[in-house]
Amino acid sequence: MKKQLFILLLIFNLLYSCNNEKFKSHNSEKENSSINDFSKDSITDNYNKSGTLSFKFSTDKNGDSLKAIKIYSSNKLLQEISVNELFETEIKKYELVDVNFDGFKDILVLKGSGSGGNTYWVWNYSAKDNTFHLNNELSDRFGLEIDSVHKLIMFSYSGGFDVKSWDTFKYKNDKLFLLSSRHIDGKDTVTTISRFE
Repeated sequence: MKKQLFILLLIFNLLYSCNNEKFKSHNSEKENSSINDFSKDSITDNYNKSGTLSFKFSTDKNGDSLKAIKIYSSNKLLQEISVNELFETEIKKYELVDVNFDGFKDILVLKGSGSGGNTYWVWNYSAKDNTFHLNNELSDRFGLEIDSVHKLIMFSYSGGFDVKSWDTFKYKNDKLFLLSSRHIDGKDTVTTISRFE
């Protein structure tokens, strides 16, 4: 009986240690891959003056903050944008979108996501100096939407169950102008319209 109990304990211990090693190995693979994935996020696109540009998004070890964006042309560093800001979402989303409708794609990075809408960091490409510049008008605002067909910038956000707001803008001569603003608060709706010549 003692011999059978000893063999049973030995088998149990062997099975437990095998499963535990498999669990450790699986977890370390997950940890390593998430760190590697965040450090290697990059996208590539074509630009007239620079040809093909490559963008590398450098985060901290845990992927909690965006440290820098490195922009390369023909494997040569063209520009490094120092960011050093925390993400407010676990989703990492990097895009190249023509935000100001000048024919060049701009950098769009998802900063945060919540019930009030998404927030982004936006860097516009300047053909004059062949670099990207932070767009303070569009960055950190809730609910950024880009209508590339009508060339409009919209912000939609909610402040609770029955509070909604929409602002629509248009670029003219590289400046952003408000076209309309609509705010719904319960039963009251206020709409203001502002047009440019």
